[in-house]
Amino acid sequence: MLRKICCFIFLSSFAFLIRYHFLGRKCRCRRNLAGRVVIVTGATSGIGCALAEELARKGANLILACRDIKKAEGVRERISLATGNPNIRISELNLASLDSVLLFSREILANVESIYALVNNAGIFYASPGNTVDGFDETFQVNYLSVFLLTLLLLPALRRHRDPARIVNVGSEAHLRTWLFPQPEYHREFEDCPEDRFRAYFYSKYCLTIFSWRLAALTEHSNISVHCVDPGNTETSIYRTFPPLSNKFSKWLQKPAL
Repeated sequence: MLRKICCFIFLSSFAFLIRYHFLGRKCRCRRNLAGRVVIVTGATSGIGCALAEELARKGANLILACRDIKKAEGVRERISLATGNPNIRISELNLASLDSVLLFSREILANVESIYALVNNAGIFYASPGNTVDGFDETFQVNYLSVFLLTLLLLPALRRHRDPARIVNVGSEAHLRTWLFPQPEYHREFEDCPEDRFRAYFYSKYCLTIFSWRLAALTEHSNISVHCVDPGNTETSIYRTFPPLSNKFSKWLQKPAL
């Protein structure tokens, strides 16, 4: 009997630890963000969408910076209904266009007095090589170059916030794979092969991490703090162009690892 009880306790504990590991952690912060402006890029799905809903529950004045306005409208309605927060607006932002970044920034600076937080969440992974209208590879521009420009343009509004403001860049542990500057120029269109698609992503996240580190040093004595976070393996639509996970069956088989 004692052996059965011990076995049951062991299996229950093991099952709990497995569930705790794969399902992630719950946000326990109860801070009230009422009246504070938070900008989230890539908020129509995945991490950005989940974060937007959590921030809305805390009363933040949300600005969803999205490329797909129609999809963003649906997300806004759903989040507003679920949280009871009507202070959610949408603004068009296409990180594959530097002109779009400039227009978005001008609109924000003209209509928003101060920004509490900027969350640079939008990104792409394993995308086919191809230059944007600005002449840069899409992965490099979306994951880093446009984020760099957007952040610097919005710094004045972040500085004007009366309380500490923050910049959150969603990075990746993949940046550790770029321990030397690569020979191919991954900011330009490169040869299409799986290895180079991975390296282009690694390089873009490496640049984002270095930018975050440098900006944190430059803003050390200001009201702005800079954070570069790695969410780990997360089940989002970022894998839509990655063959092993774009197929529903293979994705289901690998689901425990995501």
